[in-house]
Amino acid sequence: IGEKNGWLGITGILVAMFGSLMILIPSNSHNVEDIFIWKNAVGLLSGLTAAIAILALRKIRQSDSTLIILLYTFRIGTLFSLPFALYSLISNSSAYARLEVQLVLWLSALIGFAGQVLLTFGFKYVTAIQGSILSSSRIIMALVFGMLLLSNEVGVYSVLGAVAIFIANILVTLDKKNKSVA
Repeated sequence: IGEKNGWLGITGILVAMFGSLMILIPSNSHNVEDIFIWKNAVGLLSGLTAAIAILALRKIRQSDSTLIILLYTFRIGTLFSLPFALYSLISNSSAYARLEVQLVLWLSALIGFAGQVLLTFGFKYVTAIQGSILSSSRIIMALVFGMLLLSNEVGVYSVLGAVAIFIANILVTLDKKNKSVA
């Protein structure tokens, strides 16, 4: 989108990609070929889609107001979510009728809404490369929350991947500081 990136920023992106791949390797695996499981391909495709969305959001943010962007984002989200919401209302599933499930769904919706608003406002102040690295930091948060809340097993590959993503954040920060000094 016309932004100039230094070698530290580009290196940071490559290190973050490496870290993301490392986290995908199962913790009990001693075979790197295990990374090519179909679930991991779906996860990587999701990450690629998110990267394209981040670049598009950054580009759109240069010309349109935050409220217009949010209007379209929520409109698209509603259109994609509506069939699932209608199905859950029409089906006589008792799982959706339970109060605990309803509370979790509403809490998830509120957090998603707040996250989208903050993300849209925040992308006004970062470059595309910085935004992509910040977004990859969610992987570290998911790893930590999975370990703490869901008792997921964390292997050496996951730790190496998280460290690589953390190093990528440092590289991008250093690249930003070098640009402001120059």
